[in-house]
Amino acid sequence: QSLIPNVIKNRIEQYEEGLVPDEEDCKYFDSSLTFIIMGASGDLAKKKTFPALFDLYEHGFMPKVFSIWGYARSKMTDEDLHSKIKPNLESIAENNDLIDSFLKNVFYRSGSYDDTDSMKKMMTEIKNWETDDKSFSKANRIFYFAIPPNVFLSTALSIKSVG
Repeated sequence: QSLIPNVIKNRIEQYEEGLVPDEEDCKYFDSSLTFIIMGASGDLAKKKTFPALFDLYEHGFMPKVFSIWGYARSKMTDEDLHSKIKPNLESIAENNDLIDSFLKNVFYRSGSYDDTDSMKKMMTEIKNWETDDKSFSKANRIFYFAIPPNVFLSTALSIKSVG
């Protein structure tokens, strides 16, 4: 007997057939999503995290209104980050035309992980982005730590201190 429940098997089969989820499948589609990647300039983010998020986008599993904010110590612009991750997106993309539309939703800010001023500045920008589109009643946030374990605590405390 299979360890994978039939519901999951059905979803995998639908995904493999290229079927896109609908409102019934994804209750979060009625809100915006902000995904914040701590350590966005590193290899884990470049090789795994951004391609995984692009795959979700390409197959219709992201809400219509979303943003991805990268934060790390490396000094870069949004465009620098785009150039850094684009080759990894191109290597998995089924539709290269979607890469540029995906990257329009990707932003980058730099600062030390325990730098509450830089963190606060980014969180203010995120709040402004989330409130720009008044058609959504709520915004969801996901924080993803693609950072060394020795900076987890200081990063979490910085996030907590800025709200």
